[in-house]
Amino acid sequence: MAKTRAGGLVTLAGEVHIPGSTIIRATSIDSFALGYRTIVPRDCVFDQGSIAHEQNLTDIGMRYVGVESAEVVMREMKAMKSAVGRRNNHKPSPIPKEA
Repeated sequence: MAKTRAGGLVTLAGEVHIPGSTIIRATSIDSFALGYRTIVPRDCVFDQGSIAHEQNLTDIGMRYVGVESAEVVMREMKAMKSAVGRRNNHKPSPIPKEA
């Protein structure tokens, strides 16, 4: 499972060898409790029990995290990266000298 953090945004996606819904749910709750803004890309997570998996994504989406398509997540991350880049390129005004 990959966890990326860009400008305060945590994205969860990947393949795990234990029930995916369990890992996604636990990580989503943890990130919520720690105050991170988290998005789970719906089409990047999987569990064999598709009905329970969809119910889990709906539940965590209503309570803890955003659940969006990978396309929306990529758009969000690009926008945040662009905003961070603009902020880092800003040069603060020099501190005025005291008279």
